[in-house]
Amino acid sequence: MALPWIIITILVLLIIVAIVGILVNKDKKGKKKGTDYYSLFTMGAIWVPFGVIIHVYESESFLGGLFFILGWIYLMLGLAHVDEWKKDRRFFPTKNSSRAWLMWLLLGLLILGILVSFYFSRVAG
Repeated sequence: MALPWIIITILVLLIIVAIVGILVNKDKKGKKKGTDYYSLFTMGAIWVPFGVIIHVYESESFLGGLFFILGWIYLMLGLAHVDEWKKDRRFFPTKNSSRAWLMWLLLGLLILGILVSFYFSRVAG
């Protein structure tokens, strides 16, 4: 009966990511920022092989095909707008950035989630 908790957890995480995305996507004046096509390209480059891997291991699931198709769409959108890619691309924001704490918080939550997952897999197994 772990499946309903997994689905609820995924939905809660998606809602949190959506709220954070909306808050981060506004600049200081409250205006919406433009689309970052480099990020779309990067996301597509990650999702295409991820979709292939999911499809290989879970061939009955449609999720692998979904990631594969969405990955190609993101890749093509990013490549179609290469001229609009921002020049200054830093992976980690500066220390004074308001996004720096958010990045560290998300990294901490990811590590915590992995540790909790390992703990419950050992307890259940």
